[in-house]
Amino acid sequence: MKLTSDAVEFAKTHITKFYDSDFFPKPFEYLALWDNWNDVKSYLTATDLDQILMEDPTIMCSPKPSGTFRIVHQIDPISSIVYTALTYMIAEKVEQHRFALPQQVACSYRVSIDKNTGTFFDNGTGYGDFLEKCSELKETYEHVLITDISDFYNQVYVHRLRNAISALDTGFEHIAKSIEDFLLSINGSPTKGIPVGPASSIIMAEALMIDVDVFISNSGFKHTRYVDDFRIFGNSKNELVTFLDKLTKYLFENHRLNLSSSKTEIISKKEFVNNYLESPENVEKSHIHQTLSELMEPQGAYKAYEEEPELPSETEIRPTVMFSMCQKLLALDKLDLGVARHILRQCRKYRIRSVSKFIIENFEYFCPVINDVVLYLDKVTNARFIELNLSKFEDLIRENSYAQLPFVRLWLAEYFRRNSYYLKSASIADYVAGSLHHEAYADHIIESSNLSEFRYIKASLNEVSDRKRRAIFKASLVTAKDDRDAWLNSISRRYSGNIIDVSVIKWVKAKSSD
Repeated sequence: MKLTSDAVEFAKTHITKFYDSDFFPKPFEYLALWDNWNDVKSYLTATDLDQILMEDPTIMCSPKPSGTFRIVHQIDPISSIVYTALTYMIAEKVEQHRFALPQQVACSYRVSIDKNTGTFFDNGTGYGDFLEKCSELKETYEHVLITDISDFYNQVYVHRLRNAISALDTGFEHIAKSIEDFLLSINGSPTKGIPVGPASSIIMAEALMIDVDVFISNSGFKHTRYVDDFRIFGNSKNELVTFLDKLTKYLFENHRLNLSSSKTEIISKKEFVNNYLESPENVEKSHIHQTLSELMEPQGAYKAYEEEPELPSETEIRPTVMFSMCQKLLALDKLDLGVARHILRQCRKYRIRSVSKFIIENFEYFCPVINDVVLYLDKVTNARFIELNLSKFEDLIRENSYAQLPFVRLWLAEYFRRNSYYLKSASIADYVAGSLHHEAYADHIIESSNLSEFRYIKASLNEVSDRKRRAIFKASLVTAKDDRDAWLNSISRRYSGNIIDVSVIKWVKAKSSD
């Protein structure tokens, strides 16, 4: 099977406008691929999918508010284009087979493709519909079964996903098999797991959940679902206990999935209202959400990777209000991801610098949203900001254990890369060099004109990862153009079978000498 031209073009538009992974900085290799797009597109549309070179994904642990970690993935740029294109080819059929939106059963991320903007989803994540349906159903039923799937994305059995996709359309057998083969390839053959991070995985997960929603409904129960978070309503605890037994067996036999024992309970309507809908913490969260909604427009399902901020207006937003919201956020038992992201994105948009002190002082608390923290800090950083905060960041990377976590370190390296004056600090430069953000290290070599360091790392070209190798290609920009071109020409044949390497070498050679 080969990818269609429309699907590949949509993938390019989507990744350009949004992201390849919700958890990682976007790799610089995309710039090279877009510059070499005619060749890249020809390769992707003319090559059988099973012949397209797939590299090992980057796999890291992202902190969770609970103090534990989730496994997150960033697949290589070509794999990301392929995954997005494959998802585009099935997305509308997935949506057609879900429960209709007004029923508020499958609430999360409703599909509405816009080819011009590369958008997969309607505005809104659907969480508001989920809460609204919960409030509606608790008026009719006396008990609620609350449960979710344990480690959902990482436990998806890819062969069962293939079956779910095949069931969407009589002509989908080939694409379903191609999706299965693709996932097996990037997983290194293990039969479980879809990447955590890409928007495409949201749609794959929803394809798998279609028959689960049907099973619950056909069993005679009213329910609502947000991703893998279920609320199933009944009039007696006994009937819900019996159904939980059936649901547990169904999920295992049909999908090899298990429910989370720590998040599964059957409670009365009163407990549901008190603990989930009107608990002091949820009331406080609702207050924060309400205050934010009065100040600003609601967030969409996902925003562009980085939007250019609008000009700030004192009448639109007040820094003191945002600082107050941060204080309320910190008072919660654990970080509310949605509220934290909303605050940080709005502070980024309006360049509200006053909140930065609060973020830096409570760095560990905000680590579960480290990507939004870094994108916010980047927007409010100027020479004066660096002067005031340089020593704080030096202390942070030396003393805070969370700053040493590979995932957090990657994002801090991204921040320092974007604001290179920080790299004049020897401790910060060493911190970046020791991170897994190879592009940041390459940029530091270029920025500092460190020719000897480049000569040192280029000697290891054949021994490093794919991504570090391409960062070394980029680091060659530290050399004179004639020397750079001669070196790249001498090694280009060695990497001619990898379209990403070919594109990056071509892109670096096209750069004028600095």
